Amino acid sequence: MIKFFRTIRKQLLIKNRISKYMLYALGEIILVVIGIMIAIQINNANQKHLDQDALQGYLNSIGQNIKSDLQKAEKINNIRLELFPRISLSNRRMMKDYYQIRSEVYGDNISADYLYSVENIDFVSKTINDAWQTRYLTPNLSGFESLKSSGFLNQLQGSDLETLLFDYYSLIDDLTTRENNYNSNIQNAYEDFINAGLPGTYAFFNASSQDWKTKIGKPFNGMMDEILQHPTLIPIFVWPYDIIIKYENLLVTGQTLHKMI
Repeated sequence: MIKFFRTIRKQLLIKNRISKYMLYALGEIILVVIGIMIAIQINNANQKHLDQDALQGYLNSIGQNIKSDLQKAEKINNIRLELFPRISLSNRRMMKDYYQIRSEVYGDNISADYLYSVENIDFVSKTINDAWQTRYLTPNLSGFESLKSSGFLNQLQGSDLETLLFDYYSLIDDLTTRENNYNSNIQNAYEDFINAGLPGTYAFFNASSQDWKTKIGKPFNGMMDEILQHPTLIPIFVWPYDIIIKYENLLVTGQTLHKMI
């Protein structure tokens, strides 16, 4: 093809047809420019397709991360929701007035001495022990961090997906901080309780293993009172409503985002 065009140019020059040669040269330039423009458009289309594939790859990774995060979050939240009524009931069952109200107001055949029963001590101690367990949300941020560092995030600029992405990871960041603070308080309270070395602690947390009230005798009730009223137990009964609400928001936002991806 190139040889063909050169032959035409040579013949035009030999015949001294300058005007036709110039016209031909101009046409040849135009063809070259059009060819370059077509090549650029094809290259741009190919690059756009590659960019879209790369972006979708990052989003797929984020989707997998979110699915895993939501499973962890739901498990922690369900444990807390199950534990909440037990803690609330334990708090009431630790107070002597509770039994007086049940007897006088509701007519229940129960006395304040039930506070020291095996059944009650066992219920309260197991609830406290469960509440002492620390539960950390450990989200996988690898997909989102990779997307941010890739430069492809600007392709989502102004979209609903971008807004939801930042909303979700903002909730993750806030919830992780709150969770860490709450667990730190619980852990410190547990260590303070253990370090207090209260008499009867073993009997309290092993209430159903034997008849401790008979074995210990008269000091038993006083030991249980000291344990139940010890200030290190207060953090357990200061329930983290804000964290539960954050978990609910995270689950809703995460599920919506996962569907959108």
